[in-house]
Amino acid sequence: VVCRCELVSEAEVREAVRRGGRTLDGVIFRTGLGMGPCQGSYCIPEALRIMADEMGVDVASIVKSSRGSVIVYERD
Repeated sequence: VVCRCELVSEAEVREAVRRGGRTLDGVIFRTGLGMGPCQGSYCIPEALRIMADEMGVDVASIVKSSRGSVIVYERD
């Protein structure tokens, strides 16, 4: 279980990416991830890791909603 509050599993996050959720908001919309009392404080970092793995990209390349809405910055 990735999201304890909404009981969203890793498989559901991966399926959301396969169905077109290429942004964090896309996965949230498809799964309900981060909608519980903690508002994603536990699950969003884990969901980003799963999304990056599923898409074959670095976590820093995943955006919240559109180009420029950076969530994770790379250190120089």
